[in-house]
Amino acid sequence: MKIDKPDPPIVGKVTHSSIELLWENPKQSKEDSNKIKFKFIIQELANNSKREWINVYSGYGTSTIIENLEPAYEYMYR
Repeated sequence: MKIDKPDPPIVGKVTHSSIELLWENPKQSKEDSNKIKFKFIIQELANNSKREWINVYSGYGTSTIIENLEPAYEYMYR
């Protein structure tokens, strides 16, 4: 079974305190498409001295809204 690497999330609606991230399931063969359920993890680069990645979403959906963001601050997700 061959599964392609998923594309990175794309930005949906943005407000002064939230961002919507959307993504698609990885492409797979037709015979495998009903057998595999993908779990996704979205991470944010923490603004601390360690600059570590922290999980902000974990689940089976293909979108999430991240809220309580600070205005005029740059956020990075993967």
